[in-house]
Amino acid sequence: MAKALDDVYRAHMASEAVQMATGCPIAEFERLLHFFTP
Repeated sequence: MAKALDDVYRAHMASEAVQMATGCPIAEFERLLHFFTP
């Protein structure tokens, strides 16, 4: 469970980093969660 939460946190931070670098969101956080979950 802890690893799954860590993975979700890392995906969220990566998404925010891209959003801050580009100035526009690459995707909604829920779409990222859906993509990274089996």
